[in-house]
Amino acid sequence: EASKIRYSSKRIFSRSKIAKVETSFRHYLEKYPDGRLAVNVANNWKKFNPNIKAQDAALIARAYYYAQMYKEASEMFKKSKLDYSWAVQAATAYSIHDWQKTKSLTESGIAKYGDKTDENDYKLAVDNYLSIFEDNEKYKYLSKLFSVAKGKNKDYIWNLKCVSSPQAAKTACYKDLYANFPNGKYSEIALLQVFFDAIRSKNYMAARELARDFISKYPKSENVPKVIFWAGKIEQKYNNTSAAASYYQNIVNNY
Repeated sequence: EASKIRYSSKRIFSRSKIAKVETSFRHYLEKYPDGRLAVNVANNWKKFNPNIKAQDAALIARAYYYAQMYKEASEMFKKSKLDYSWAVQAATAYSIHDWQKTKSLTESGIAKYGDKTDENDYKLAVDNYLSIFEDNEKYKYLSKLFSVAKGKNKDYIWNLKCVSSPQAAKTACYKDLYANFPNGKYSEIALLQVFFDAIRSKNYMAARELARDFISKYPKSENVPKVIFWAGKIEQKYNNTSAAASYYQNIVNNY
């Protein structure tokens, strides 16, 4: 249908019809950038609309990247903007062993365009960047990315930083992660870590509230039985036998 519309000698197709074809191309490459038909879709889209939008050019470049067609991807980068393509450009540079370009694109992209970036592309760029460095340097450069990162995807870097932090700094790191991204993908991990640190430090009043927060917020988490168990232990510390029994019975009944 795309070829039929593109090469028809008659102007019988409406703009909405043309937009519908491009929407189909866009939907496929957004959902399946490494799909079996991705390269074919990319090639047809280029022919269908030589004056493709910058954001769509980034989608085509990504499909070429996953197909290891780095030359073709680089051609599409010229039609895109760094706002949309920096992460795939960084991944392409990494794949051809251009470490300097990988580093500069990742650092500037995270600082300026993090909110416009696909989450998976963002993670790929960060992981590639960190893999360039020796193990004893990774935390230093992770901290560098953390210091410049902004926007909705920063919690990925933040969680990596908490995991890698010295033991004495972990709790503060996870507290800050949870405070800044209470509904993010890593908030459950952060809250769980803060809860167990409260138990380790014998701050039972805080742990009591954190347990209630966790059970309420993440009722389907695989960590709930563990939290419920320790919530029961805490109630025993306060000689609240009925509340402790209720927690333990919850485990027996449901887990």
